[in-house]
Amino acid sequence: MMKKNCSLTFTLVFMCLFFQVSRAAELPPIIQASQPGGSSKVESQGEIITDGQDSVALDFNSLLDLTLNELMKVKVVTPSKFAESLNQSPSVASVITADEIALFGGRDLVEVLSKVTGINVLNSLVGGRYRFTIRGDQPSFNVNHILILIDGIPINRESYIGGIWTQSILAIPLPIVKQIEVVRGPGSALYGSNAFSGVVNIITKNSSELKNSVSLSYGSHNSRAVDLTYATFSGNLEFNTALRFYKSDGWPLETGSTIGKPLSTEAASETPGVLARVRYQDFYATGFWGKADQVTMRGTAADPIAGLTENERYFFDLGYKHQLENGWEVKSSLSHVAGRTDHAVASVDPEQLTVIHYETDDSHFELHTLGEVSDQLQILIGGSYDALTGGVPAAGFPSDWHDWLAGIFAEANYQFNNTKVTTGFQYNYTSEDIGDFVPRLGIIHDFTENLGIKLLYGQAFRSPYAGEKFLDATVGDLTIKGNPKLKPELGTTYDLQLYYQKDNWQSALTLFRNVQQDLVVRIPITTPMDIYFVNKGKLEIEGVELEAKIGLMNAWYLTGSYTYQRNNDTKGLDNFTQQPHDIFKLGIAYHLENWSVGLFENYFSKYPNNTDISQGRAQVNPSSKAYHHLTLNTSYEPLQFDKVKISLYVDNLLDEKAYAPEQPGSSINSVPILAERSLMLSLMFEY
Repeated sequence: MMKKNCSLTFTLVFMCLFFQVSRAAELPPIIQASQPGGSSKVESQGEIITDGQDSVALDFNSLLDLTLNELMKVKVVTPSKFAESLNQSPSVASVITADEIALFGGRDLVEVLSKVTGINVLNSLVGGRYRFTIRGDQPSFNVNHILILIDGIPINRESYIGGIWTQSILAIPLPIVKQIEVVRGPGSALYGSNAFSGVVNIITKNSSELKNSVSLSYGSHNSRAVDLTYATFSGNLEFNTALRFYKSDGWPLETGSTIGKPLSTEAASETPGVLARVRYQDFYATGFWGKADQVTMRGTAADPIAGLTENERYFFDLGYKHQLENGWEVKSSLSHVAGRTDHAVASVDPEQLTVIHYETDDSHFELHTLGEVSDQLQILIGGSYDALTGGVPAAGFPSDWHDWLAGIFAEANYQFNNTKVTTGFQYNYTSEDIGDFVPRLGIIHDFTENLGIKLLYGQAFRSPYAGEKFLDATVGDLTIKGNPKLKPELGTTYDLQLYYQKDNWQSALTLFRNVQQDLVVRIPITTPMDIYFVNKGKLEIEGVELEAKIGLMNAWYLTGSYTYQRNNDTKGLDNFTQQPHDIFKLGIAYHLENWSVGLFENYFSKYPNNTDISQGRAQVNPSSKAYHHLTLNTSYEPLQFDKVKISLYVDNLLDEKAYAPEQPGSSINSVPILAERSLMLSLMFEY
């Protein structure tokens, strides 16, 4: 208890000093900060706009002029589909721009997301997929409480269990990413199922923002990578694309065994991917292909062995966006996401793995219109339809499913004096004749030019998927049975946020409470290895988030956050989600004319022991302890070589080891989640 209190006290004191230093700094503002309550233009997903300014094109060279004022001018579209400032958006949200990605680095999308307030990334390699959570939610094997979007269109709402295979998304090339917007809290009122505890929107660059470049990288564990970008435009026609290839022999992975037969292997991975976008006048098309081959930990607690998961994803979106003469916008989108996965699972013989092939083909159609009725009132009206199909050609698995979801949504924003009121809803109907109505309400009030408050209420839902409804399979000594009578999960969230921004200082303090009901869980039927899907229980999560971004002396840039959460289930069991109580993040960067260095720290207090949740877990690995995950990113652009950039990225600078409790479905106490220290050297050329 003393250690935890000291950690919390240190963090709060540090953040207070953090604010005081920024307040004392006298910085000449280059661009005036957007005023709270100011009007915002109606723009499409993916546009960066500023009040009174044209669209801002940012690339890695703009680090020479990086100021927090510029970052504070960036608009977000994910919270309401209207372009608006973070402070005026009716959600608790964060944004990471391409500049911040270049400053602090990251080898893939997950490493970038790990720097966002309230996000915790776990890579246990069990099941062959990354898992990440927002605000202390339970990190199940299926990432189906967080909806991932590309330019506002869902990419991870696959129809087997709604998000089980996520690693192919790592193949999205980072150079084409303009900004990543993260909503912490419900998003179902606009985006439907899976927008439960958060929404991640990956917004891509257009042709005028993407530089033609090639990057070659090499690093520890024989890791090598190639990134290639190309953009061109002629008149109303524009085209841009980015290609990525990453392959590594892998870091040494070791885990214990109940009978003294530990697993020792290399966590090898290979992730090629390409994303392309073409646009002609009001029409556009976006395509993405990504593949991830990843070593996984399979077998049993007594006899763990190495397996392999191959996950492939195809994404295509055809859209139309037209600006009417009266300022209103009409937008339609037809997208398709196909998933192909070969996953090695246990068999009767623990030394032999059975490969199961999963196929999902899911289509999404959306039509909406938005605009201003008056200077005070904005309206959004739309609808969507999802056709969810697929099959698993293996005994006991659903071999052919056809589900669908249909929804209508609406939202209204009304501004009077210094107060903005947002109200909206979505009504979603499923193929099982089950309807869900999820509302949202937000009140944003500016006390002064710089200080304001948000009061937010919202609900979210997640519909059950084919695997949860129709599965009846035996894998090794485990039997899993689906339940076609499952109801959707329902979540209700309350947020209270106090925000302050001035010149080169942006900060916010948020209190949140999330209540989840009718959760889809797996319970034993007759024996611990014979389980059944049911709606059961209630989960309550509450906490506080403190975050800030600060610019100092036109050379220093600081970003930081502190998150505290606690949770309990229906029976009053504390720490049910087995997530750390405290997460502290701090990024410090220094940049001059042609070089920069960025240091980013992720501190996690220890994970609760999973034996408190499920008795009988075998103690095969060390218990969780608090740990630091420190990264270093440096870049240098030689003045004598035009359009050349050299970068060095160091992950786990302190070479720490970390373990997290394994989730339900496993019989061991913990798994390793952090790779050993590694370096990656990159050389980039513009052409």
